[in-house]
Amino acid sequence: MEGAAPFLEPGESVYYGFVLKLDDTIPETPRELMIAIEGQHRVLGGINRADRKLNKGLKWALNPLDAMNERIAEKGTEALNRKLAGPVFLGGWESQAGWFIRYARATREDYGPGSWGVLTDRRYLIFRAGRAGGSSMRLVHAVPRTAIAGIRTEGTKDAALHGRTPRAELHFTDGSMVATMMPTKQGQRVAEILAVQQQHQQQQ
Repeated sequence: MEGAAPFLEPGESVYYGFVLKLDDTIPETPRELMIAIEGQHRVLGGINRADRKLNKGLKWALNPLDAMNERIAEKGTEALNRKLAGPVFLGGWESQAGWFIRYARATREDYGPGSWGVLTDRRYLIFRAGRAGGSSMRLVHAVPRTAIAGIRTEGTKDAALHGRTPRAELHFTDGSMVATMMPTKQGQRVAEILAVQQQHQQQQ
């Protein structure tokens, strides 16, 4: 939260800061729509993906039957996870939720130190987290509070009934939605802050 101070507007106040993690089952961003952050380290992520592709290629070459069975199992697991997750992203990549995902993913851990979410009295901010001895926190995206319609939280008990992790669905005024994964208490805290802000806006 202290690292957010240099990026605040005059008079803007920070209410809450947290690790921002998108739901794992959100479809991968199309390559042409991926956002690059200036100064972001992408080499490690590229090497890791290249290694995975090379290993899969070797499996197909050396034992195609085992490789095919492994791929079928992976596809089945992915399909089951998507079914259990339910709706995790609505609105398309040009929607407010789509831009939110694209910016959050530009900070992800295989490229750098990951994302922080920060709620202020005016905005929902996405930061690239700082790294010890390396890059400092950096603001990558800001969503005005007026663009957020609300948040739906799902705690541990409800999530377990559906076979998924606790979440906080962020709903935008354009009708789009993105599911973020959050511990129950953290999701409740975010929902409380946004609810109070909505009441203030309605009174004004």
